[in-house]
Amino acid sequence: MPISARRRSWSQASSVSRSPPSASSRPDRASPSSDSHRCRARILGGLFGTAAEKAYIAYGLLVGIAFGPVQASSRSYLARSVSPDEAGRYFGLYALSGRATSFLAPASVATVTLLTGSARIGMVALVAFLALGLVLLLRTPYPAHRPT
Repeated sequence: MPISARRRSWSQASSVSRSPPSASSRPDRASPSSDSHRCRARILGGLFGTAAEKAYIAYGLLVGIAFGPVQASSRSYLARSVSPDEAGRYFGLYALSGRATSFLAPASVATVTLLTGSARIGMVALVAFLALGLVLLLRTPYPAHRPT
């Protein structure tokens, strides 16, 4: 029985007897305790219930676990990679570049998705950004040459 029909039957019954029908008079429900159990099961099953939603959450957790420490260690990597004379300049550039380019990845994903019509192909733009970052990182001298 649809919810709207159930509400109508409750409102009709309550206008006559001023109380909702008992569990025994409702054929679609066994008891109030099983009703609350079904409600909880619907909520938990509906929240991230599909395989795609579960994969999205799993990959999001993996990215968070992997890139959190990477972001935290990037400042110490930068401090070891540049000479002390140029540290202020490079940390300023580091802060500016992070803020100024934060739109590039979402904009490129949106553009590629719009042009191709596929969100999967749009996500390849993120792989391109990660590959470009790896190439730049491999070309960076580490640690900075410090005269003794």
